[in-house]
Amino acid sequence: SGPNPANPTRILGKGWDTGCANPPQLWGTERAKQIFNLTGSDNVELQCLDVTDHSGCLRGAPGNGCNTTSAPYGAWAVYVLIASDSENFLLKNVKIHGLYGGIRAGRLTDWTLEDSEIVANSFVGWDGDIGASVSSNSGTLMFKNTKVLFNGCGETYPAQEPYNCYSQDQGGYGDGLGTTTSGGHWVFENVDFSHNVSDGLDLLYHNGNGSVTIKRSRFEGNAGNQVKTKANTLIENSVIIGNCGYFANSPRTWNTSTFNNCRAGGDTIALSMHPGVRVDIKNSTITSNGNVIFMSQGADCNGTE
Repeated sequence: SGPNPANPTRILGKGWDTGCANPPQLWGTERAKQIFNLTGSDNVELQCLDVTDHSGCLRGAPGNGCNTTSAPYGAWAVYVLIASDSENFLLKNVKIHGLYGGIRAGRLTDWTLEDSEIVANSFVGWDGDIGASVSSNSGTLMFKNTKVLFNGCGETYPAQEPYNCYSQDQGGYGDGLGTTTSGGHWVFENVDFSHNVSDGLDLLYHNGNGSVTIKRSRFEGNAGNQVKTKANTLIENSVIIGNCGYFANSPRTWNTSTFNNCRAGGDTIALSMHPGVRVDIKNSTITSNGNVIFMSQGADCNGTE
């Protein structure tokens, strides 16, 4: 941990202060559980890094699975970053790609991801479930100018192309960002959550202590729902294209005949209400080829929603 927010511990790739045109690469090998461990770490910055492994195998997946039985295991790793009980963290100009999972983190406070990418991690992009009833977040979780793409797909090495995408019915997960019960103010500005194998953004387990704000963003071609939320929500100046059948007959898909296209009906926006919750959708374009464009539900609603 850094001593305070004004003096964080900083891990900086060369060129971090000149635009980060050619970030240095950190890569995991021999089934390393994670490359960064921020458990209990406050006041930390990671900037200007390319974090990956050097194998196209997919841990636990059908198709090109990784060797998990005997050493040498190969040049693959599991997660880029794990974290819990972590406050005031900045991830900027970092590309996270090609592993089993990008980030597995919960019990966070005031995290920011900026100018970063979470791409083609074969099981999940951001997994916010670190345990039932012990994963809730607080403060502000900010995503700015960030791409979350093709999670649930493997990544070829060294070409870095998404491939072997597999759905939940085939043993996968594939959310771009998913959580279990969580609070906090989640803010997404100028983000692109597209072509993930399940939901793009799943905040359907928000406990209502906080809000969800989406501005100037794009959600497209996720094979489940594009956006799911359960809190006071603002969606503004955004494009949400619910072509949940994007992976149907795609050469990127492991087995198109059993792939779950349009999971959970493929509803473009799924809204779940707490009592008194308000959802505002403004100046946005929203389309669907799933069940419906908007799905809403709620428990204990009292007419003030």
